[in-house]
Amino acid sequence: MSEWYQGFKSDVSLRLREMKEMQVRHLNIKLFNQTAKKIDIYAENCPKCKAYQQDYNQILNTFDDLLKDDTLKKSYEAKLIETTHHLKKEHRVRPSNYYISLYSLLGIGIGLLITGIYAYSVHQTLINTAVIYGALIGNILGWAIGYFTDKKMKRKGLTL
Repeated sequence: MSEWYQGFKSDVSLRLREMKEMQVRHLNIKLFNQTAKKIDIYAENCPKCKAYQQDYNQILNTFDDLLKDDTLKKSYEAKLIETTHHLKKEHRVRPSNYYISLYSLLGIGIGLLITGIYAYSVHQTLINTAVIYGALIGNILGWAIGYFTDKKMKRKGLTL
């Protein structure tokens, strides 16, 4: 981690001591810290991430006024969304458990489709049971695939 991130992290932790837990959740400080860490990693090779470091410094300077001023808060939230979008698009960074959710949903859909077609063509009286088992099996398989994919991406440092 760079000197910028170390200073940034200490500044944020100092300001968090003065804030209530509800305010910390309301401002999504956890995501703010996670995106700052990622833009620090990519700032050396990515000019946009380098610019985000400057933007985060400006946000930190007006941090105390975020809860008081709606325009500052909206610009903070917009910058956070813009940063996460950049990290997703340019650097393939995803939220943790992203692939578990994605593959579980796909598994349920595929399981429903396969067992629905099978039950409809072979045993029409068992269609309800087959569909339930198909969704369950698809969910379990999708979760397992997503879990290992998330684990792999976490090792590569591509999760928030």
